[in-house]
Amino acid sequence: MFVLTCTPPLYLLFTGLGIFITICIIALNFLFMLNVVWTLVQHSQYCDVCKRKNETTSTSTGIIPSAVASQANYTHVYAALKLQQNVRDALRQRATQNTTRSGRENRVKRQDTAAVAKMIVKSASAHANHKKDKLEKERKKSLSRLDSRLAKRKSRSKITPKSVVENKIAENEDNT
Repeated sequence: MFVLTCTPPLYLLFTGLGIFITICIIALNFLFMLNVVWTLVQHSQYCDVCKRKNETTSTSTGIIPSAVASQANYTHVYAALKLQQNVRDALRQRATQNTTRSGRENRVKRQDTAAVAKMIVKSASAHANHKKDKLEKERKKSLSRLDSRLAKRKSRSKITPKSVVENKIAENEDNT
């Protein structure tokens, strides 16, 4: 009837395939690590310094006078120190000027500030007066335009009723 056969599980049938895949993964990881190390050697700043040091020691055979070499190599340092000294001198000079000021100079400065404030107030009031005059002129113009429109309206209304009345009177006379 039914025949029972004993077969091994699938993972036992493909053990060779599993070992092959594992070896491939290990080999690819090793190649990746080699690639990372090679990139580090090519692009690392520290390795570049080592390369330059080796190149300069092995290829430099000429004699360079020490005065020319030191002057060429340290001009930027000299300029930076000179700039730093100039900044310090300027700060020291400013500090001495601030300490030697008298109370009279401070009062003059305050008076100048008060004079400036008065000048600002004066110009602001002049501007306000000018603006007020300008608005008053605009208001007068507007009123005159309104008065002229009203006068035209009144003159039209006076003409129209008279002509209507005259027409009605003329019609009444025709009818009789």
